[in-house]
Amino acid sequence: MFDYSGCVYPTGLVQDQVLYFNQENIDKVLFNGFIDEDENRFQEIYKEWKQTKANTIKKGIIDKPLDFSSILLPIILWIINKEGNLIGNNIGSEIVMLSLAGILPFTAVLFLWENNLIRWLGVVSLHQNNK
Repeated sequence: MFDYSGCVYPTGLVQDQVLYFNQENIDKVLFNGFIDEDENRFQEIYKEWKQTKANTIKKGIIDKPLDFSSILLPIILWIINKEGNLIGNNIGSEIVMLSLAGILPFTAVLFLWENNLIRWLGVVSLHQNNK
């Protein structure tokens, strides 16, 4: 039985990307990935950095299992909706025309404003006058 599998990655560098697992509870390592000189040097530098910043690194406490409901709930609803139209009728080809009705006026104004030759020449002449 494998309690943990994965790569040991520096923990505590970025709060959003912290990976917590109890390295003390690992009894036996079956396989280590490829470790070269760069990896060894990085681990040395990281250990030195970690010792100097030990008081500023906040360790997380995991007291319950990870909650995957934010991922599983939409998938379950999609599966139910695919079969029985739980949320509403399936969207057909009318979505294309509705999208174009909103996008086309915006893009027309954007192209006219951004590609206005008179405005562009005015900006270029101002830039040349400022030189």
